[in-house]
This record gives sequence, structure tokens and C-alpha cells, in this order.
Amino acid sequence: IAGLAWARAHGLRVLRYATGHGNEGSLKLGAHHGFARLADRRTWGRPELEEGAEAGRVAPDPTIEAERRRELLAALAADGLALAADAPETAIGAAWRCVDTDPTFESGGRLYEHRSWSLQRLTHERFAAHVRRGEVLAARGATAVAILPHVAHFSEDLRPHLAVLAGGGRAALGLLLAVERRAGGPVTVRLPDPAPPLLADPGVAAAWHQAWIRPHDRSLLIMERPLPADEPLPVAEPPGALELRDPPRRIAAPPEIGD
Repeated sequence: IAGLAWARAHGLRVLRYATGHGNEGSLKLGAHHGFARLADRRTWGRPELEEGAEAGRVAPDPTIEAERRRELLAALAADGLALAADAPETAIGAAWRCVDTDPTFESGGRLYEHRSWSLQRLTHERFAAHVRRGEVLAARGATAVAILPHVAHFSEDLRPHLAVLAGGGRAALGLLLAVERRAGGPVTVRLPDPAPPLLADPGVAAAWHQAWIRPHDRSLLIMERPLPADEPLPVAEPPGALELRDPPRRIAAPPEIGD
């Protein structure tokens, strides 16, 4: 309830959160406060290699991790796979159309994971901002497009993660594998679950399987709740269990893309 009050004070009109299918407490709490199931997502990558890479990892150094991501993006740019920060609007438009008209992007609620476990709607404006940061990757002819954000916030998952992967299934696989080769390790992407349109063609699905890009065992569930300005907020149970000593007020500004 305190979270809803805080969100209202910040002018938010839609709230979302991600949780695991087995998190019964989280799901019941969300349903009790008006959240409904929006979509499911499953991580695709190389689960066995990812586990091995994480096993020997020490606590991350944010500065080092951010520099590694910058180096990776610079290498991909040198390979001709990243849109230039000053790309003309025609190039940005072509890449955006690949995403905007993509069935997988549409079936996923037009959401993208620009920070780990943080999903929001991707708009043309936000897409162009990622281009300016050098974070948009595109195969030749914009047959596949991905967003690889800079590292800014850290979680348990520090491997390169594609916030968006759109386009033809084979071209998308080629782009993912190109990032893997430059990263020198596994790369992940979350796709709508089950049956992402990206893999609807049996030949494409077989190509992903042969490349050893597989789905993880567990999926992620996205919950969503509208928050109209005139909707009364829920009352704590029992009344008085929650006391807001100060009226909720706007104290934070929306983060810049990549922050």
C-alpha cells in the first residue's frame, strides 16, 4: 500500500513487477492489490555455460563491469553491428520499424528489459535514445535488431543481456551469436513464453537448437496494474497497520536511459 501511495505521488499510471512462477506469496500479494498477469518471459541462452561462468565469479566491481560493456559495444561497432550514435533518422527509422512491427515484440506487450528485472514500454523516443548511447545493434539491412544496454545497475545476472531481440529468426540468431563471439561468453535474451513468434518456423527453431541456444527451466511472470489518478488507494488490513507519517510526495526523478 505504501508503494502504491509512493507511485501515485510520482504520477505513475501503470505499475509492473516481475516475479517467478513459484513465488506464491508475491503472486497472492499482487492479486490482492489489483495486479493481473500480463505476460510470461523465459530466458534463452546457454544454461550450462552460464552456471559455470557464475560459479567462480567474485563480487562485481561496477567500474570494471561498465568498462567491459563499453569495450564490447565498441568492438561490435567496429564489426559494423552497432548503429552510430549520430546515425541519420533514416537508419534509426529502419531499425525501429524492424522492432515496431515485430510479432515477438508485440506478443511480449511491447516491453523491454533495459535494466535487470525492470521492464517498460519501448517507444520510438526511447529507442532513439539508445541509438545515441551506441546500444542498438543491427544486422545488415536491419533484418534483426537488438538493444544491448550499458551496465549501470547490477543484479545476480551480469552476463551480457539483450533487452530486445527482433526480426527474422535466423538473422536474430546470427546477431546473438555475433555478440557472444565478441563477449567471449554466453549472452542471454528473454522471449515471450510459451512459443515466441521468433521461433515459430520449425527450421528456425531447429537452427537455434543446433546452435545450443536453449530455454532456461524457469520463466518470469510479469504482473501489471493500472493506477488511475482518481482511484482510491487500498486501506491497510487491519486499519492502522500502516502509518504514513509524511504525505507521499514526489522525491525522485525518472532515471535517464542507461542510468
